[in-house]
Amino acid sequence: MVKIRKATHKDFKEIAEIIKEEYGKQPYKENWTRANAFKTLNYYLKFGREIYVAEIYGEVAGVIIIQNEYYNKGPQSYIEEFAVLSKFQGNGIGTALLKKAESRAKERKATKIYLSADVKAPARGFYEKMGYKSNNRTLFFGKMLRAYGSELTRRLRAEDFSIEDLRRGFR
Repeated sequence: MVKIRKATHKDFKEIAEIIKEEYGKQPYKENWTRANAFKTLNYYLKFGREIYVAEIYGEVAGVIIIQNEYYNKGPQSYIEEFAVLSKFQGNGIGTALLKKAESRAKERKATKIYLSADVKAPARGFYEKMGYKSNNRTLFFGKMLRAYGSELTRRLRAEDFSIEDLRRGFR
C-alpha cells in the first residue's frame, strides 16, 4: 500500500538518494551528491516548497516537490522535482504523487499545474497519460556563468545544459 505524506527532515537522506540515483540516469546525467541534495532540499523548505514522499513498505520510494506561485490570473503550481525509484516504477507511486500535487493545487484554487521535463524523458508518456500536454512553444534558454574566482575553460554547447540547469537558472 502506498502512503503519501508530507516529508520531514528525517526523510532527507532517502530523498537525496532518490534524486542522486534517478537524476544521474539518461537523459539527465546530473551529478548530484548527497550534500548538494541536502542543501537543495533545505532551500526548498526555507522558501516554502511543499515536499511529499511516497512510502511503500516503510521505504521512501518517491518524492514530489511543489512550488506554489501567483501569476497573472491566479495561483499556479509548478512541480519542481518529481522522481520515483526505478525499482518501484509501474506500481502507481508516480500516479499517487502526481494526484497529491494536483489535489494541493486545487485546494489553493490554482488555475494551472505544470512541470518541465527533458524531451527524451522516459516519463514523458506517463505525463501525457496523466493529462499533461506539451505546449510546443516554450523554449528554455540558459547561460553558464563564470563562478567567482574561477575561469570557464571550455566552450559550452546547448547539449551542455540539462533541463534542470535551465529551470534552476531562471527563477
